[in-house]
Amino acid sequence: MKHVGFVFFVSAFLMVKSAFCVPATMQNAYDNICWTCYSPEVAVQNFLSKYREPLRNLCFKKDAKACEMMATLYSALQNDIDAQDYYQMACKLGVKDSCARVDVEEE
Repeated sequence: MKHVGFVFFVSAFLMVKSAFCVPATMQNAYDNICWTCYSPEVAVQNFLSKYREPLRNLCFKKDAKACEMMATLYSALQNDIDAQDYYQMACKLGVKDSCARVDVEEE
């Protein structure tokens, strides 16, 4: 009986974990953005038009990968204010590369 409970717990944990991860289709679309093209802005805008809300929701559900993706996308569009917000969130969620990109305001 304990084995059944353990299997149920592990299954439930994996389902919840996958519910708050960047879906494979979204990750593939992100990976296919031509970052080295002469003008990647069009590809980035198209990606954001399609996936902005799901990524934003995942980020606010504490998915570090989604926050980092949003920061990179906004940075590519030279939207530094939004990029900083998402870099800060990714940094708080443990993405060390994002911490280096957070502007520290001097008082």
